[in-house]
Amino acid sequence: DETTVLLVMGIPAGLFLAILFGCGAFAIYWTRARRARQWDAIFTPLGLIGSSYLFNFRQYHGTVNGRQDDANFHRGPTLRLYLDTSLQTRLGITGKDSGSRALAGLMNRQRLTSSHPELAEVDIYALDQGWAGSLLAQPEVPPLLKRLVSGPSDFLIHQVLLQPGAFVLYFYRNKGLFSFEVGPSVAQQWLADLMRLAEIAESLPAPQETTEPSTLENQVRQGQTNALTIGIIITLVIMLPICVVVPIVVGVLLLAG
Repeated sequence: DETTVLLVMGIPAGLFLAILFGCGAFAIYWTRARRARQWDAIFTPLGLIGSSYLFNFRQYHGTVNGRQDDANFHRGPTLRLYLDTSLQTRLGITGKDSGSRALAGLMNRQRLTSSHPELAEVDIYALDQGWAGSLLAQPEVPPLLKRLVSGPSDFLIHQVLLQPGAFVLYFYRNKGLFSFEVGPSVAQQWLADLMRLAEIAESLPAPQETTEPSTLENQVRQGQTNALTIGIIITLVIMLPICVVVPIVVGVLLLAG
């Protein structure tokens, strides 16, 4: 009869959905907890306070040696470490074939050349090329940049960026297939090198070519999510169960009829 058909079709479907979404929820919870432990162990000793955003991403904010310091991690894997600066210009340093074209397009500038041997495998782009040349001529800067861009880590791409108001260490993609590690001592060295780079850069005469940070840059730094992104996520969360449940219900009704 119709009741038997509904039970035969509905109970397995209900169990399937319960297992599907239950396992999904557990996987999200487990990933968030593991990621929080991993990154808290790295950034909390530096004085940064962590929180989650977009379900399983992490962000950190705090003050280090009187400077605002921010970090965020999201899928890719992608890690950005920010340090406040008074400078309002743009500079990009990256290893060759590691996003150089993107940096060139972003700044609409030709690559700077340097005769320093430690910068031979580094591509440099700057909004104010004269100011950038003065920075690269400082004795401490080439070894700092080489260590930041080419130092050992599980990330494939290392970039040092100066955007208006912040020096940024940008790391993207991992060498391991499923995991990667960043030790607290490594992160501390990254921050110390970035701090020293900012101090040297700020000691020079101010750059002549300046600009303002974009809205997107500010949002990314603060871990903010715009309304469109939130709307898409909510829609997916709501529509996925509906897309699974509705065909099952319709099939059961057709069979029952």
